[in-house]
Amino acid sequence: HLERMMDIVAGRLGLDKAEIRFRNFIKPEQMPYTTAFGCIYDGGDYPTALRKALEKIEYWKMREEQRRAREEGRYLGIGVSAIVEPSATTAAVTALWGSPIYRKYASTTEAASIKIHPTGRVTVALGTVPQGQGHETVAAQIVADQLGIPPEDIEVLPGFDSHTHPFGGESGTYASRFAVVGTGALVGAATRLKEKILKIAAHQLEARPEDLEIDNGRIYVKDSPERYITLKEVARASYHQLGMLPKDMEPSLEESYTYMFPYAGVADEKLRANYSAAYAYLAGALVVEVDVDTGSVYLRRLVVVHDAGTVINPLILEGQVHGAIAHGLGGVVYEEHAYDENTGQPLAITFADYLVPTAVEIPKMEIEHMETPSTFSVLGSKGSGEGASILMPALLANAVDDALEPLGVKITSTPLSNENIWREIKKAKK
Repeated sequence: HLERMMDIVAGRLGLDKAEIRFRNFIKPEQMPYTTAFGCIYDGGDYPTALRKALEKIEYWKMREEQRRAREEGRYLGIGVSAIVEPSATTAAVTALWGSPIYRKYASTTEAASIKIHPTGRVTVALGTVPQGQGHETVAAQIVADQLGIPPEDIEVLPGFDSHTHPFGGESGTYASRFAVVGTGALVGAATRLKEKILKIAAHQLEARPEDLEIDNGRIYVKDSPERYITLKEVARASYHQLGMLPKDMEPSLEESYTYMFPYAGVADEKLRANYSAAYAYLAGALVVEVDVDTGSVYLRRLVVVHDAGTVINPLILEGQVHGAIAHGLGGVVYEEHAYDENTGQPLAITFADYLVPTAVEIPKMEIEHMETPSTFSVLGSKGSGEGASILMPALLANAVDDALEPLGVKITSTPLSNENIWREIKKAKK
């Protein structure tokens, strides 16, 4: 893992583990930045993110406390880590799978449809498949903003059914893609629908579409707000009062849109491509204390600074980060496919043996958000559901390694269970 390597290099060069990262970060003025793989980082300020994490955790004060703790025979560790979270994997990734026809694949798509019923109520259907991420809430919020209507007038169809939901070739919920391509599909469908609404309203108000505004379900002339028509009246006309439509206007108010991310082509002969549509990032700092007699690790303080571009819904974003932290801790501490060394039989066949963290094991999380809008996505938003899962394994490993540095313990594998850490301590003491 690159973040573990940074700590190792810092040790060999005699540098502070935060300093080596500051020296090697891509700078904000270098954005958008094309990597050796061809990925195009779409904006960010990595140095500021790590600096905020260090300031919040009082990094240098904790280093002094660590020195005193070691004098007392206690093993305090401070971990730092910074990662990039790719969002919305593009189909060009087939090149990395060794596909012989990889040059047929590029970019990624997502679809959405919006229908306004004669009553003025709105139905939204998505190609993404929400599994608790809050897509329904965010979709209603986006459509409400785009169409100038209250969110409570919008119903987002749950789940996914190809009979009732639109879909593209890569539709689904994976690779933190909703905030990038799912929102693009919603905005595209809403834009088309808004254009039709304004044309119908302009015909009835004897005005130009560009002179109209929509707010709270009313379409009015900008300079004469007393001249207006309601969205319900436009909807009724589009279905039942067809004589009120402009000439050659197709009845009904329903639009679908398939969004294709525009900044990702096929992989070249050296397998270089923009493999994701956006790149969020996180920086973290963690203080732990290790009981060398038992191998137990106590998480004393955790700080994570997160930047997923434009924040669409702050509460949902916070929940995504919290969940990813828990998931990352589970992967690095508890979850293990263990087998009997003699028979090869799996030892973790139920959740009584394959452990996951509960609320008791999750530490207090101090989260801070930055907001660097993506230069590529429609709303400037980036993915957020997986970043902390990438961050936590390296962050905890770095902290434990730092705590046990006086014993010569080197963390090279996971899970970091009490037993595994105790064995490493015992091995180092021989």
